Amino acid sequence: FLFTLPAFSQQSFTGSLDPTDGSFTRPEPGTPPSAVTTSYPNGKYDLISFAIATPGLYTITSSSNFDNFGVLYGTGGFTPATPLNNALVALDDQSGTNFGFTYNFTAAGTYFVVITGFKNNVGVAYSVTLTPVTTVPVKLLAFSADKASATTNVLKWTTADELNILGYQVQQS
Repeated sequence: FLFTLPAFSQQSFTGSLDPTDGSFTRPEPGTPPSAVTTSYPNGKYDLISFAIATPGLYTITSSSNFDNFGVLYGTGGFTPATPLNNALVALDDQSGTNFGFTYNFTAAGTYFVVITGFKNNVGVAYSVTLTPVTTVPVKLLAFSADKASATTNVLKWTTADELNILGYQVQQS
């Protein structure tokens, strides 16, 4: 399956993991992953290919009634026999038992998402959604960051000209 994501669009793919699907031993979570699971080898998977036309941040989320697991592969593709090669991100349980993550695609091209079960699930439906992250213009008047303790940082900011802002998400890098 190949679909192109023009700027500011959202695309979804639906399917199900079936007994006739291919199998592989999924990577353990990581960015990038560095090991494969020893607990659940030979899990069924589906491969979704998609084209990124405009580099930037995209969110990839899943929805299903089973504990799913996702792996993002770069433009070099996916080979089931070598599941760590070209793997960019492997994650589980961003929202309940559904995988999801935000990734900064730095180049246009065809990328791949493998969806599988955290355990060896079959006969279950899923959807995967790819959404470009859009930024809302906000005028930042002031920002400060202070170390409050060995494990706590305090961030403070003041903004102006906010319109239709639901909230803020602070990320660590």
